[in-house]
Amino acid sequence: MRLILAIPLAALLQFFPTTNAEARGLILYGSQDKLHFVEQTRIPSGNGSTMALCRYSTKYHLFWTGFFRHVNEYALSDQGCNGDYYYGISSGEFIQAQNDGQISADLPVQPKLSFTEILTGFAGSIVIGIIILFAIYGGVMTSRRQKARMEAMGDIPHATKMVIDAMAHMARADGQVDDSEVTTIAEIARDLTGDDLDDSLVRKIVDLAEPNLADGNFVRFGAGLSTDQRRVVLKAVYLVAMSAGEFGADEQKFIGLLMNDLGLSPETLDDIISEANGDTPDTEEAV
Repeated sequence: MRLILAIPLAALLQFFPTTNAEARGLILYGSQDKLHFVEQTRIPSGNGSTMALCRYSTKYHLFWTGFFRHVNEYALSDQGCNGDYYYGISSGEFIQAQNDGQISADLPVQPKLSFTEILTGFAGSIVIGIIILFAIYGGVMTSRRQKARMEAMGDIPHATKMVIDAMAHMARADGQVDDSEVTTIAEIARDLTGDDLDDSLVRKIVDLAEPNLADGNFVRFGAGLSTDQRRVVLKAVYLVAMSAGEFGADEQKFIGLLMNDLGLSPETLDDIISEANGDTPDTEEAV
């Protein structure tokens, strides 16, 4: 029996064509074959050495990111499982080689991937999963903070809430909330509501605001508002921006994105700046 095994695995292998472990598929989706070293066998190779036993697996990828690895079979390699070519070995030949002492007897007939090999195959899925979880967590926390801000404002008109919410986000635009900004927000809020809004409550609302709003996130401040009401939002935010005495890059960016997302023109902002530098009309108008 040893001679029969030696012929197909040692002598005949050199006459049989090898199989190529390759990458295939489209750019967006595809697969890649890989050989994983298991052990050095006692099966002679054609180069005067012995064959390496490998696990032959296929990793599937999506957008160049691996999301699943599947082990196919054992394979024999005369390149230490480092090349692209291998010789297939059937389950019967594998068992015979174990019986003849050419392959370790404690190896399972059906190959299994190690934890590390499995992990590398699912790395893409893990990364994508973590990104999704962070996105969900961020969305939940954002929703909770927004709900807390709205509840802290009490029973006031929706348009007024949008003005106060926009001012609170402006106060956090540069990462530092000044007392002058809190005072300005409280004064404008009192003008809009007619109620005495405590500075401590305003600071609580500001602390619940998102520190970094991206382009497109400013639309919320104009949701359901008329053009005049959106103008009041922009004006109130500008007054908060100027209250600290500096109109820096962060404030300018916030004003620009807000103006665009509210659908207001630069001329409208120019008018607001002129009003702020002169006799400023009451901000409660249209709200």
